[in-house]
Amino acid sequence: MQFGGLLVLADGGPLMSRALRRMLPLAAWGWLLVSASILVAGASLPGCTDENDPATWVKRIDDPGQKLRSIKRLREFFEDAMTRANSKLDDPQVVAVLDKIVEPLAKAYTSGTLDDKTREEVLQTLGSMKDPRAQTAYAKALKDYEPMKTERELRFGSQAVLALAASQKQLDPALVETLWSTFTKFRASKTNSIEATRYLHDAVLAVKHPSWATKAGEMLKAPVKLGDPESERDQLQFWQTTAIQIIAELKAESAVPSLIETLVTPSKGALNGSIKNAFLSVPLPATRALADVLAGKTLADKAKEFETPGLMTAIVADSLGHISRPEGRDAVLTALAAADLPPMARFGLAQSLALFPHDPRLVAAFEGAIAKLPADAKTPQGLDARAALMQTASMFYDPNMVDWLIKESINAKGDDTTRLQIRLLTLDAAIKLMNVAHKGAVEAAVKKAETDLQKDTRAKETFKLMHEMLKYATDGVDRCKEDAACYIKVLGEPIPASPPTANMRQVKAAYMVAIYGAGSNTAQTRLELVKKIDYVKSPAARLAVAQAIDRLAPDGDQRASEELEKMVESDKKAGDKSALSGDDAVVKVAKRLRARAAK
Repeated sequence: MQFGGLLVLADGGPLMSRALRRMLPLAAWGWLLVSASILVAGASLPGCTDENDPATWVKRIDDPGQKLRSIKRLREFFEDAMTRANSKLDDPQVVAVLDKIVEPLAKAYTSGTLDDKTREEVLQTLGSMKDPRAQTAYAKALKDYEPMKTERELRFGSQAVLALAASQKQLDPALVETLWSTFTKFRASKTNSIEATRYLHDAVLAVKHPSWATKAGEMLKAPVKLGDPESERDQLQFWQTTAIQIIAELKAESAVPSLIETLVTPSKGALNGSIKNAFLSVPLPATRALADVLAGKTLADKAKEFETPGLMTAIVADSLGHISRPEGRDAVLTALAAADLPPMARFGLAQSLALFPHDPRLVAAFEGAIAKLPADAKTPQGLDARAALMQTASMFYDPNMVDWLIKESINAKGDDTTRLQIRLLTLDAAIKLMNVAHKGAVEAAVKKAETDLQKDTRAKETFKLMHEMLKYATDGVDRCKEDAACYIKVLGEPIPASPPTANMRQVKAAYMVAIYGAGSNTAQTRLELVKKIDYVKSPAARLAVAQAIDRLAPDGDQRASEELEKMVESDKKAGDKSALSGDDAVVKVAKRLRARAAK
C-alpha cells in the first residue's frame, strides 16, 4: 500500500533501504512509524470528513470555490437515492437525503449567486423532490420571471407548484400570492414557450385559492380588441379563459354575474363554451340569473351590442339548455311564447328545448317555432335555420315525430342548397328515430329526395352514404324492435373500420335504448349504458351513448356522473386518442347529470 511516497507494510513499518535506515536518527525513525500509522488509519480519526455524506457537501456549498461542485454532488446524492428506491420519494433512504439537502439547495437557488445553467438545474431538481421546504425557491422563480429570458425557470417553478398542489401539500401564503401575481402579469403573446404557458395555467388551476374567486371575476371585465392578435391571445385565450376555469373549480356563486355579463358581450364570444361549462358548477344560481336575463329583468341594454337582433336571447337560451334544469325549461317556454320574436331568438330558443329532460310541451313548442320561422332564417354559422332545427329533432327521442319529419322533407322550400340541407338533415333525424313501423316510409322518403335532387352533383355521394346509414339502422331495428336490452348488446359489438357509416348501427342502438329504455327499469338501463360506453370507441357512437344516458336521467345521476368522469380520466392516462376524441361530450353529460341533481 502506498501513502505519500512511502511503501507501508502490513505491520505499519516503512520499507526502506538499509542505507536510509542508518542515516536516520532514532527519534526520526520513530516519528516516521507514527506518521505511517496515522496515514493508514486515515478516515477513522476524529475530525476527518466523509465524502459520501451529503452533510459534508452541504458545509462546502457556501464556499465560492466549491459551490458548483457541491451543488452537483448534492443532486447526485438525490438521484442515486431515487435509483435505489425505484423512484419512490417516500422511501426512508430518499427521505433521509432530502432532510439534508432540500433547504441548502433552495438557499443556494435564492442566493442569486448561481449562473443561469446551474440555477435552472437546481430548480428542476428541487421541483422533482416535491418537497414543501423548497417553496422559497419556487416563489423566487415565479417572481423573477423575465419574458423570453427565464422561461425554463418559470416552467420548472410552475411544475413544482403544480406537483405540490396535486399532492395536497400545504402552500405558503407568500407562494400563493406570488403565483397569482405572476399569472396576472404573464402575457402569453410575449413568450415563445408553450410549456411555460401551459404549466403556469395548470398550476393556477391546481392551487385555485378561494381568495381568487373575486379576482377572477374582476379579470373578466377587461376589454378585448377583436382583430388584435395580442389582445385576443392574452385576454381571451389565456387570462379570461383561465379565470373562468378558476371560477368553475371554486364553484364561486359570487362570480355568476361576471360570467353572465361576459357571456353576453359580443367581443367575447370565444369564451362561451368555457362559460357554459362553468355554469354547470353553479347550476342553481346560474339558472336563476340567466332566466332573469331571458325575461328582460337584467342586462336588457346588452342586447343592443349585438348586430343580429335576437342573438343575445339565443345565447342565453343555449346556456339554460346546457344546464338543463326545469326552471330553465320553463323560462325558455315562456320566452318562446312571445309573438314578436326576431328569427334568431326564435331559432335559439327552439334549439335549446331539445337539451331539457322530456316534457310533453317541448315537442309542440318546437314544431310551432319551426312553423313560424321565415324561409330565409339562418343560424349564426350561416346554415339554414329550419334545416338545423330538423336535425335537432332527433334529440327529443320521439318516434312520433318521424311522419312530421318526412312531411317536412318532402315539402322543403328554397333554393337548391337550402332544399338539400333541409332534406338531408331532416332524413338524418328520421333514420335515428324510426321504429319498425316507419322503415318503409323512411326508405321511400330517402329515395324520393334522391330522385328530386339527382341533378345536384353534390347530392350523389351524400345519398350513397345515407343509404348505407339506413341499411345499418334498419338492421338493428329488425333485430331488436322495441327491446332496449337487445340494443344494449348491439352497443358491445365491434365497429368495422369501413365503410365510414358502419358506426350507424351503434348510433341507432343508442337512440333506441333512450327511446325504449325508460320506465320502471330506467336506472338499471342507464347503468348498463354507463358500463357499455367504455367499449364504444367511435366518437359519433360514443356521443350517441352519452346523450342516451343524459336522456334517461331527467333528475340527474351523481353515480353515473362519477363513473363517466373516471372513464375519461382512464382514457387520458392510457392516451387512447380514439376514445378521447369522443370524450368531450361525455364530460359535458357528466357535468349536466350533476347539475340536474343539485338541490
